[in-house]
Amino acid sequence: MKLKNLILSGLVTMAAPLIGQQYCCDYNNNCCDTGSDYCANVFVDWLYWNVRDCNLDFAATGDDATILEASGRLVSVDTEYESGFRVGAFTPFCSYEIGFVYTRFHNDHNCDDVTRISQADGNLNSTALPEQVGLNAINEAESDYEVEFDQLDIAFVRHHQPQWLCNTNVTVGGGLRFAWIDRERNIEYRSTNDNAKVFQKTENDLYGVFVGLATDTQFCECFSFLGEFSIAAFVAENERKTRVTSTLTSPVTDFFLEDDCGHCAVANINLALGLAFDFNCLCDACARLAVGYEFHNWLNLPNFISPQEAVNNAWQLDRYYGSLGFDGLFLRLAVSF
Repeated sequence: MKLKNLILSGLVTMAAPLIGQQYCCDYNNNCCDTGSDYCANVFVDWLYWNVRDCNLDFAATGDDATILEASGRLVSVDTEYESGFRVGAFTPFCSYEIGFVYTRFHNDHNCDDVTRISQADGNLNSTALPEQVGLNAINEAESDYEVEFDQLDIAFVRHHQPQWLCNTNVTVGGGLRFAWIDRERNIEYRSTNDNAKVFQKTENDLYGVFVGLATDTQFCECFSFLGEFSIAAFVAENERKTRVTSTLTSPVTDFFLEDDCGHCAVANINLALGLAFDFNCLCDACARLAVGYEFHNWLNLPNFISPQEAVNNAWQLDRYYGSLGFDGLFLRLAVSF
């Protein structure tokens, strides 16, 4: 996600409680009253996210068959919005609430998710082949991409209601965050008589801590503004694999690399904005419907291996670190009792 989007979303998140104060501060949310600030609650979210990966280019176009000219462009995999889910549950614990949140997103690719480009769009050049596996006069290139994301939070939260922010509930919390991010892509280049294939995979296991802030500002009876922000710091264990094969017979054109990147530090920034509607349901339980937009950005996360010239079947590694992002809609159903 672009820095300007992060800044804008952060400002709106902080401004939401102040916007709510422009309305009558005497609102009393009679739609939902459990009689306690601390109660058991569960929620389930439907997610509709897209993935933003900074290293998905696989071809380049140009006026020259072997050199990328200034008039050329990089061609990247087109990612699309996919569905995911998130579930959570919290229960009172002394003057806190303790609980968990689990998130699952998987953009399972299929034949419709392949991005293709042909020579009709301009002379093609590979961006994912070492020089020794290069093909002359590439006629067509295609690539697909898959990401599998799982995250588990174990959190403690505490509620506050500042006197200078009427009708606003502020929740401060933190805890442990675990994430597992697997990405892979397949690339194929075709020339008149030959073709080459590239398979790349990266596995990131992350373990860390997070802190966060959420605001809930009632601006009229039953309706509220939502704003959430959290930041996390991780130690990441990383593995990357790349295999390149080609129908060319000379020189040797079958390379495989399994790269154990060891451990590195990774940061995670999250923002969400939304609108909620509260109502009573069975047995005096309080239900909530919410909809909003959210951003998630992972910084300094090891990405696919960028190929360099191979000498005697040995890769010269480019230890590329970049960012990975998710953004999109969430639709929430929550119940407190």
